[in-house]
Amino acid sequence: GDLDLDTTLSPLDGARADGVSRFGVDLSDDWRIWTLNGGYVAAVALRAAGAVTSFDRPASISLQLLSGAVAGPAEASVRSARRAHSAECLAVAIDQGGRRIAEGHVWSVASVADGPSHDDAGDRPAGPPLSYPTIHEHIAARGSDAPAAPDFPFWGNFESRPISWVEDWDDRPAGPAFAGDWLRFAPTATFADPFLDAGRVAVALDVYSFPSLVRAHEPPIGWTAPNIDLHCSFHRRSDDSPWILGVGRTPVAEDGLAGFTAEVWSEDGRLLASAGAAAQRQRAGNAVHVVGHARAVAAGVRALGIDDLAEGGGNVVEIVVVQRHAQAARLEREHGAVDVGRLQHAPEALVDRHALEGAHQRRVEPLPARA
Repeated sequence: GDLDLDTTLSPLDGARADGVSRFGVDLSDDWRIWTLNGGYVAAVALRAAGAVTSFDRPASISLQLLSGAVAGPAEASVRSARRAHSAECLAVAIDQGGRRIAEGHVWSVASVADGPSHDDAGDRPAGPPLSYPTIHEHIAARGSDAPAAPDFPFWGNFESRPISWVEDWDDRPAGPAFAGDWLRFAPTATFADPFLDAGRVAVALDVYSFPSLVRAHEPPIGWTAPNIDLHCSFHRRSDDSPWILGVGRTPVAEDGLAGFTAEVWSEDGRLLASAGAAAQRQRAGNAVHVVGHARAVAAGVRALGIDDLAEGGGNVVEIVVVQRHAQAARLEREHGAVDVGRLQHAPEALVDRHALEGAHQRRVEPLPARA
């Protein structure tokens, strides 16, 4: 994928009478993990805000991730919620196939040279990027036992160098709830547009939620925990650092909810951005069928996920067979009783990568029961 091309916006019909600017965007499957990565969705929202505001610096984004996005056409709408002399708050919403995918607010500000300045962020939590092997170098070190390359696209968007590595995911103790990588985006490492480069940082802030959470638990793991929101603060411009270090921690998980924090650091040791998010536990198995493979369950895999069938007792399930990615948005519009999702399979070497990489397949989940 290419973050620039994959977030390109096309104006739709100009600004409406209510002050809303609308843009079309073709969401790319190259950013899929479970569904499309929430940081990628945030990058689209940031770019939409940047297309409307007259200020040149993104300060923050607070985004509610309401529904899983899939590849295909979507619409971003932006309106100014509050404008002051040196700052503007923009309300952004992204819709796809009749569903609200995400909504939230972006603050943009004017750069001020005479404001207060200090840096008490401490030391970067890892060495320089080239001191760590790439994921492919880790796999190659295994020799003939190396698994095949994963059939999922997200991690193909950058060169990644994990700062911690678990060699045997099926036989590992629980450890610190921490994960991270050095990332260099491809084919373009940095972007002159500050809102687009903030989107690059948002991708790195979002992705380590589940990876850090799952490190604190021994396998097998029979649940997943997708983010329900993402809140990013951009401390300084990032376009002078082709390599960025993304790290995430999940210090507390209780009663089905996990709290996640993240940071992105530059090559020269500066803290570029920080973030927080909440992740909600979802079952990886159910009364209909449970994928029994330990590695698959650890990654949150299910073959046919019928949520809460045993408890609900009255769900009506309509099964739709999906053959091509391009069919997903149309099927979701036409079949109001289902939510077309994706089935994930975690390759052996890359489960450590974040225990959520997956194959090119789909699952079917019901929406609330119909009478």
